[in-house]
Amino acid sequence: MSPPTLEREPSRSELTKPHGRWAALAGATASQVGLSFLEQGVPSLVPFLKEGLQLSNASAGIYGTGINLGRAIAGVFAIGPVNRHNERRTILVGTCGAGLFAIAAATAGPAPLVLLFLVLCGITQTVAILASINAIAEWFRSGSKGIAMGVRQTAVPVGGVMTAASLPFLALELGWRPALLVAGGLAIATALVGSAIYRDYGPGAARSRPRPSVREAVVSVLGESRIRRAILVGSVLAGCQYVTIAYIQLFLVEELGTGTGLAAAALIVAQACGIAGRLMWGSISDVFFGGSRRGVLAVMLGIAAAGSVGMSMVPASAAWLAFPFVAALGLAAVGAPGMFLVQIADLAPRRYGAATLGVAISVIQGSTFVMPPIFGLLIDATGAYRTSWAALAAILVLTVPIALSIRPRTGS
Repeated sequence: MSPPTLEREPSRSELTKPHGRWAALAGATASQVGLSFLEQGVPSLVPFLKEGLQLSNASAGIYGTGINLGRAIAGVFAIGPVNRHNERRTILVGTCGAGLFAIAAATAGPAPLVLLFLVLCGITQTVAILASINAIAEWFRSGSKGIAMGVRQTAVPVGGVMTAASLPFLALELGWRPALLVAGGLAIATALVGSAIYRDYGPGAARSRPRPSVREAVVSVLGESRIRRAILVGSVLAGCQYVTIAYIQLFLVEELGTGTGLAAAALIVAQACGIAGRLMWGSISDVFFGGSRRGVLAVMLGIAAAGSVGMSMVPASAAWLAFPFVAALGLAAVGAPGMFLVQIADLAPRRYGAATLGVAISVIQGSTFVMPPIFGLLIDATGAYRTSWAALAAILVLTVPIALSIRPRTGS
């Protein structure tokens, strides 16, 4: 029998090495840019997928979040590879695999095969995402963890801004398949860059406690009510994020009658505000709230709800009024993942760090696969977007007291 894999915290000298925690943060962030170009790129191509594959609004929502379905399937199963291998290797293999499956989706013929490859893309990238989040959670202490996670998470809307500024226009000229090919190639390129920067030091070095089995870890994690509530809050915010990304363009074009250029500009605004949010919320939490996350998350839910209500009231005669509400959704929903992920990492028992994040990714990504199609079903049933935006706002408001009820782990 092979000896158990053990873990220890990185020493103070390791944490302050130039090629220590900052190299980990830089490498993880670089790789995440490519993954985000895929993750955000597919929703930005929803209008073109809908037309090219002749999909309904609900079906378009499913294709737009196919990658998230893969991540929901793979979250728990990714715990094993992350525990067995160092972060650098798992980030490289997972990101390159995601890029290759995206290329396969772009070249696939039948619509169901396209969806299958998008799901496989999500499955492979989950390993890379879990490894990079776990690395940040281990390398950074509570006083700077929110800022560090926020920096890493800015890669998502950075990739989103790049996506919104390029892929819809590329799809207009050449079609969605060449656009998706570009996204897959970029993911592979950033994986190579991130791997060159990243180095495994403390978290991947000698370890001092045996790793638990996946089953033992999952049972223990789901047994804690505070972790379940934190995952629920993250699921609602992530679902709102993907509704925003997938339906902003369709809403402006189909409901408000704008051109595709203005709709793409709205998506860029949402992603740009998401970058600001991911940096801002972590800094506010660490600097002004001493690392407390629940109050900040409650404020974010309230801002996102206000943005959703506003979207439900924008008249077709003044489509420009949607932009402040798009900005609110970008700031609070697109900008949310860094905050809810660092809260989950704070609540995780040290022994079950990767397992807690793996379970969270599975559940949260499941919500991002479910909420956009439900949003689309309401549109199909009512013939308008306003009911869907109002229903989303109600869900966000109902989640506020749950966020406020999550007490931090003692000593975290």
